[in-house]
Amino acid sequence: MLAELAGRRPRGIVFDIGSLKTPLRSGLEQLRAAGCHVTSVHPMFGPDTELLSGRHVIFIDLGHAEALAAARTLFASTMAEQVVMGPDEHDRLIAYVESKRYKGVARITEAFRVEYYKLVKRILEEEEQVIDCYAGWASAQIYADGTVWPCCVRADNLGNLRDHDYDFKAIWFGDKIKEVRRSIAAKECYCPLANASYTNMLIDPPTLTRVGLKVISPD
Repeated sequence: MLAELAGRRPRGIVFDIGSLKTPLRSGLEQLRAAGCHVTSVHPMFGPDTELLSGRHVIFIDLGHAEALAAARTLFASTMAEQVVMGPDEHDRLIAYVESKRYKGVARITEAFRVEYYKLVKRILEEEEQVIDCYAGWASAQIYADGTVWPCCVRADNLGNLRDHDYDFKAIWFGDKIKEVRRSIAAKECYCPLANASYTNMLIDPPTLTRVGLKVISPD
C-alpha cells in the first residue's frame, strides 16, 4: 500500500501510526525517495484514551524535517509528551516495552489511573460531581500553617491545629465542618482534584467493580 502511495506522490504529510516500524520501512523509504513529505508516528496509548496527560507520542525521524515538524504540531496543544527517535531505536524500545506487563500493585495503580482520567473528562464536560465526593469525610488537607481544609480547591477554613492544641478531632467533629459537608453532599461544588478523586473512587462501588475487572482480566 505504501509503495502504491509512493507512486501517486501525494502532496500532503504522510505518516503511519503502526506499533512496529521495521515491516513498514521499505514502503516508507519508497515514499521518501519519491519526494513525499513522510514521517512516522506511534501514539503510546489506545483508541479509548480520553486524556493525554502523562501519555507519550513517539515520532520517528525518517530524514524529512518538515514532515516531522508538521506531525508534531498535531499534538502541540495536548499535554502528551513528545519523543523523537530513529526507527531502529523505536523498534528496540517497543520490543522491550511489550515484553513487560503490569503486575501486582502496578496493575492496580494503572487501572485506577485510567478510571481517574475518564472521571476527569466527565467532570469537566458535565460540570458537576460525577461520583459522590467525600472530601470533609474521608479526606482533608492540612496547610503549612496548620489550617485544615476539606480540600485545597474549596479551601474552607475549618480551623487551625495550632489553635486547638493540635487536636485534629476538635476540628473534624466541630461546628464549622457541618455546613461544608452539607454543601459538598448537596453537590454545590465539583472539581477533578486528584487527591479527593482517588479517595472518592476507593469508596465508589461501580468504580471499584470496573477496576477489579480490569485487574483480573487477561491482557
